[in-house]
Amino acid sequence: YVTTFALHLLGEHESELKQASNARQFYPNSSEFLSFEVRALCAMGREDEIWRRLDESRKLSGSGGTGGLLVMCSSELQRHGYTEAAQKAIAKAIDWYAARPDSEQQLPTSQSALAGAYYAAGRYADARAIYKVLLQKSPDNIDYQGYFATISARTGDNAEARRIDAILKNMNRPYIFGRHTYWRARIAALLGQKDDAVILLRDAFGQGVGYQRVHADIDFESLWDYPPLKELVKPRD
Repeated sequence: YVTTFALHLLGEHESELKQASNARQFYPNSSEFLSFEVRALCAMGREDEIWRRLDESRKLSGSGGTGGLLVMCSSELQRHGYTEAAQKAIAKAIDWYAARPDSEQQLPTSQSALAGAYYAAGRYADARAIYKVLLQKSPDNIDYQGYFATISARTGDNAEARRIDAILKNMNRPYIFGRHTYWRARIAALLGQKDDAVILLRDAFGQGVGYQRVHADIDFESLWDYPPLKELVKPRD
């Protein structure tokens, strides 16, 4: 993972794909190693190969990762400028989640995954409806709170976004390793507070969040070319 992602950040995508493909020879049934190939192909916009790899994921043991692969694929395609392909991938993800057995769809993890796909697709009302129910059942869940805030920011309810931001700011809970701070950075980015977002990201990294999450996080799209963020996340010698 570390090698392929470093090559990804350096823009050396052919080398990244070669490393990922070599690894898959040793772990042919791993959806995780397949995702490394998909990420490289997304950066190069090689759609036909992307869809073939994603079809492969459905045949792997424990193919529950197909929906997650499609969401990751969508964000990577968007990150590298392939907007139409990104929209196609997220539509496939939504269809995949919606086609799961009823027993699986009732699980909070499945509901949250579908809501996340709706969010990535810009279907904020659909995402909000699911997160509202999940938040009622688990009011202390940081991710549900975070998504509710970012949806609010994206739909013009800045007061609600700031209200949740204040809750996250004052959170004092063990073993959350900066997740609350990372969500605050996402909220700040969506509210147009670029410098605050970068400062919060730096704090989140220091608290335990992996810096690789920022690369294709659509909530930071307005900062992808922002010099302070690029400096913060660039690979070091």
